[in-house]
Amino acid sequence: MKKIVTTIIIIGLVMQLKSQCLEERHNTNITDAWVSCQKSANPNNTSGNSHWILYNFDAVKNLYESIIWNINHPDYLAYGAKRIRIDYSLNKTNWTYWGELNLAQATARSDYIGESGPDFNGLAAKHVLITVLESYGDLSCAGFSELKIVTDDSYCPNEVILDLNDDISGVVNYQASSQIIVNNTIFSNANVTLVASDRIQFMQGFTLELGAELQAYIGGCGD
Repeated sequence: MKKIVTTIIIIGLVMQLKSQCLEERHNTNITDAWVSCQKSANPNNTSGNSHWILYNFDAVKNLYESIIWNINHPDYLAYGAKRIRIDYSLNKTNWTYWGELNLAQATARSDYIGESGPDFNGLAAKHVLITVLESYGDLSCAGFSELKIVTDDSYCPNEVILDLNDDISGVVNYQASSQIIVNNTIFSNANVTLVASDRIQFMQGFTLELGAELQAYIGGCGD
């Protein structure tokens, strides 16, 4: 099984990231960070208005171990996340709660190497949502510098069911070792590829809007 490392480059409202100079170390530039200073509606409505960041992968991935770097500028250590909530999803509509994680405050040194983040143990996700619950300050601003996740592109479930709540837009790929059941709406701006080894079934609730692109293939997944 091939694993690759996905490095997530974080871009905040007024922050722009640059790559770090030394492997697994993070510098002290405040511009090398994501910082939220205004709470907004969370994609997972159970979290209300909050400081959050959403990562969208180009396809479903198996997620494994990770590394996270907190805010490392000496004047902004209080912005660093102290406790975070992690949720994940296949469709950005139905969210699964992974858990909470406590983060150490950064060192404000150029040789800061971060810390081990969550180990997802191979769970499958296309979207990862991180919400800051506590910072090292008063939570008026909160964030962290970088997140790196080891991923595996070979995810191939036995069955994929796209139900009425799984409305699809953008570029999306689904694959299954047995079958895919489609019972949802594919929007006009969607480009969807379906690959299943046995069969693909389009049910009564399936709708393909004008302008959408859909490709379906038998075979390939799990071979």
